[in-house]
Amino acid sequence: MQGQLRRLWQDAHQNLVKNDKSRAERSLLALLKLDGKNYGAYNKLGIIYAQQGMKKEAIECFEISSGINQNASSLHNLGLIYFNDGQYEKAARAFEQSIDKDPDNPGRRIILAKTLEKMDEPKAAIKELEKAHKLKPGGPASVQLAHAYKQIGAPELAEEVEEEAKKLKQISTRAS
Repeated sequence: MQGQLRRLWQDAHQNLVKNDKSRAERSLLALLKLDGKNYGAYNKLGIIYAQQGMKKEAIECFEISSGINQNASSLHNLGLIYFNDGQYEKAARAFEQSIDKDPDNPGRRIILAKTLEKMDEPKAAIKELEKAHKLKPGGPASVQLAHAYKQIGAPELAEEVEEEAKKLKQISTRAS
């Protein structure tokens, strides 16, 4: 049985690489018939459904996946579906749970900040951007944090973040 599960997983992966989503979906569904607790298969299936605009099915797959194994990826994907559907409170909860599982990922904090902005919570959004900036100074969070500081009328804080990012770029350019 393990060999059959492995073949189905490989077939699904190869079909995704070829962008043949319908064959990948069939392989994942066959895999789930044999192993109904395979959270990775539910997560991949949710991604396929999300790409096809099948929100309800994608949400169901991500919820099942995160119910089997509360992993950061499934929770993040669930949050993205909710975010794109305008369900910001649900998105924020899913992103917060994904951060609990993967606290050192600045990208998860950035999307939570965007969600909080949509919920009209700019202070909470800035706190998340500050955390993301600390995790990876000079990255995308730094640019967004500087912009957020400018929006709230704190240009001196924006300048500090921009200077720090500039210095880090110079250091990384010299190291290359």
